[in-house]
Amino acid sequence: MDPQRPVVLITFRTYGSWLHGDARGSVDRHRNSPTQTRLPPKPAWESYERSRMTMPEVLFTEEQRAVATRAIENLACVRGWHLYATNVRTNHAHVVAGVTGDVRQAVVAMKSAATVALRAAGLMAADAKVWSRGCSVRRLADVVAVRTACRYVIEGQGEGLGVVGKEV
Repeated sequence: MDPQRPVVLITFRTYGSWLHGDARGSVDRHRNSPTQTRLPPKPAWESYERSRMTMPEVLFTEEQRAVATRAIENLACVRGWHLYATNVRTNHAHVVAGVTGDVRQAVVAMKSAATVALRAAGLMAADAKVWSRGCSVRRLADVVAVRTACRYVIEGQGEGLGVVGKEV
């Protein structure tokens, strides 16, 4: 693995698909590490968050998932990132990649590329919010961690469009 191109597991969610207060718990910028417990469910908080939404929750169709996946793959190719695995689900996306530069900026670029492709295909309105703010980024320390993350992304998400990129 190239230290100039750290391999990361990236997860980002569609707009409105997991709000603070949700029964599954939630994370925020202060509590978002694998060793910390999630924030507890709070129905009133979730209701408040839902009332602040300016658009309906986004849940992708199979066609939207395929378009978003291709957009992320194309971006990785253009940017020279090593894409190990990707899986765009109905309400979130997972990407295992070796990226150069700032990882958070790479995520912004992935979200943007997918959004542009969805709009160009006529699958999202021009003013639709597609993604929630933020993301989860986990650095993968070694080949075993990369393989484990790829297995999770491809096989641990149920039936779907998981795609294996480069060999680990």
